[in-house]
Amino acid sequence: MKSNPRQIGWIEATRELPGFLCFIVAALTMRIAEAFLSEFTFLLMALGLAFMSTFHAVPVLMLYSFVWSVGLHTWMPLQSSITIHIAEAHGKGKLLDQTASEFARCANITEQG
Repeated sequence: MKSNPRQIGWIEATRELPGFLCFIVAALTMRIAEAFLSEFTFLLMALGLAFMSTFHAVPVLMLYSFVWSVGLHTWMPLQSSITIHIAEAHGKGKLLDQTASEFARCANITEQG
């Protein structure tokens, strides 16, 4: 699919919108158990990424990109919170460091893709 610069701008803006609105998502989901919410965010990310490979028009790509981004931006703060909950009292910092390092390593692998 060929896109012009204006379409690419709209796609990027749609993809980043959930990051700007993260506080709204956090407020709406603060009564939901973190484990359940993390499962839901992984489902959103998976569906968004899976359907991105099937798009044939820019508006459809924008929708799938938005779904993926909501999942990702909701998962990012959850990852640290869940890590703190499962870590032992004296090893919280070390486990947070390890999970952040693995997340960065995986992000680097996918960017080099």
